[in-house]
Amino acid sequence: MLLGAPSTSQAALTVKISVDGGTTFSTFSAAENTPNLSASVVTGGVTVGVNAFSNQPIGVQSAEVSQVQLNFNNTGAAALLDLVVRVSDQDFAAPVGTSTLQSNLSGTAQGGTASVGLTTFQSAVDFGAGNVLFGGLTGFPPVAPGAGGADFSEVPRTFVITNSFSSNANYSVLSTTPFSLSNEFRVIGLTIGGGESLQLTGTTKLVNVPAPAGLVLALAGLPILGAGHWLRRRKLS
Repeated sequence: MLLGAPSTSQAALTVKISVDGGTTFSTFSAAENTPNLSASVVTGGVTVGVNAFSNQPIGVQSAEVSQVQLNFNNTGAAALLDLVVRVSDQDFAAPVGTSTLQSNLSGTAQGGTASVGLTTFQSAVDFGAGNVLFGGLTGFPPVAPGAGGADFSEVPRTFVITNSFSSNANYSVLSTTPFSLSNEFRVIGLTIGGGESLQLTGTTKLVNVPAPAGLVLALAGLPILGAGHWLRRRKLS
């Protein structure tokens, strides 16, 4: 059962939820330039809710898409879940140049929730001629060649569900615009008992790497140095 209106287009912040391990997806989209989107599905008595965020187009020094809250709440009997949840947005216009892709996840579990199969998080950025929703995530769709920047897909990072957990990773990339940002939680073989809950947070952020202060000062002084050289040449002549 779906809660919320499935999307008929993919032109803005978009969420995809699969309850069969990624075979089929329910798709939800926010209105263009809307920073927040909530969506949920119910499967086997378990409510899976997603609150997503994007700072496109307002991001200047950084670009971000987040699964701010991915909630699993079981009000029924114990259930075995095979879930894939994806978030993506496109047409980011900053940052440009040498940047850091930050891929962060965290979570808390209440009750006896246990991961017995595959639990991974993945971030991806698709630059230039690509700039497609979900570009670079495993299996959907492959990254298109970028114009200038080197498209980047993180190798899906495994994590273990405990009472409280987190995992952070940083990657150096060369950013060109426009680009899309995406991330994915894959939770395959999750046993969640009656009355138990799990909350995950995943953030994919592209941050500009500022030039060293000394280099900025040196570049700022170049016009002055050039003027001094021109004056010396005039005196000699």
